[in-house]
Amino acid sequence: MKTKIVDETFDEKSGLTTVTLQNKYGHFTGMARCHPDDEYSMFQGERIAATRANIEFCKHRIVQEKAKIKALKELDLNTRIDVYAGKIKENKKIFKLINRYEKNIENYKDSITILKNSIKLMDEERQKVLQRSKENK
Repeated sequence: MKTKIVDETFDEKSGLTTVTLQNKYGHFTGMARCHPDDEYSMFQGERIAATRANIEFCKHRIVQEKAKIKALKELDLNTRIDVYAGKIKENKKIFKLINRYEKNIENYKDSITILKNSIKLMDEERQKVLQRSKENK
């Protein structure tokens, strides 16, 4: 799946950077605001906004995977009624699909955690730079 940046904007007055990503699942937008004590860094603002857009994508995929699981469970309930009509193989397929979608959800949740941690690391680095610049003054 290819994801590309389709829009990047920066508003100097508000210090807001917006990045919109697009892939086959849709458009996902993330925003980052420049801290008042910082000088604007286009690179840093875009990184944070793009990371937040990726978090939105992961949340979107979790909702989609949960909907698939719900539909499969309803299908499984309906096929259990017809178990004696040779539907046992279908139940196994449904079970495997549900397990795959549940693993996908866990992977997306892990990705969200990693992305949020990367934003925290970027902020910690910003704090260190601010501290060093204060010490040098």
